[in-house]
Amino acid sequence: MLSMDTTKIAGSILVALLTAAGIGQFADALTVFEVPQLNVIGTEDATVEKAEPAEEAEEAGARTVGPLLAAADTDAGARLAKRRCAACHTFDEGGKNKIGPNLWNVVGRDKASLDGFRYSAALKSLEGKWTYEDLASFLERPKAYAKGTKMTFAGLKNVEDRASIIAFLRAMADEPAPLPRE
Repeated sequence: MLSMDTTKIAGSILVALLTAAGIGQFADALTVFEVPQLNVIGTEDATVEKAEPAEEAEEAGARTVGPLLAAADTDAGARLAKRRCAACHTFDEGGKNKIGPNLWNVVGRDKASLDGFRYSAALKSLEGKWTYEDLASFLERPKAYAKGTKMTFAGLKNVEDRASIIAFLRAMADEPAPLPRE
């Protein structure tokens, strides 16, 4: 027969394992929620809603953010970024890396290039600089943009929210990158 102390220890371990599994399931439910992609396509006469595959929706999302950047609300972007991103990222010049890299001067910076941060292989495999279009696609669905990324953020479906956050990130720079031309 087991002693009372052994039973308490075994019970505590079992409760800890069940709690960890439950928290993991809860976190997965929060971050891996698939929503059908809808893209609003405007014409002169009417606006038509059309369901698109994920890749086309990402490209459409990236295309539509450009015109919104000039009118994007940087203050709203700051509030959104602090609410949605600040748990994992810092935004100030010389800020420390957290779970994610510091995002100061990210617009126009080489992808996966911040010294002192260990990027996933998925992000290391990406070439080029972070353009407005790349940031829009990444913020829309990080796991679709960089398959295999460790980033658990599910993404921002609202293109205006993405534009606001990108406008905020643009302002968080020594010299903000020029806005895209239409």
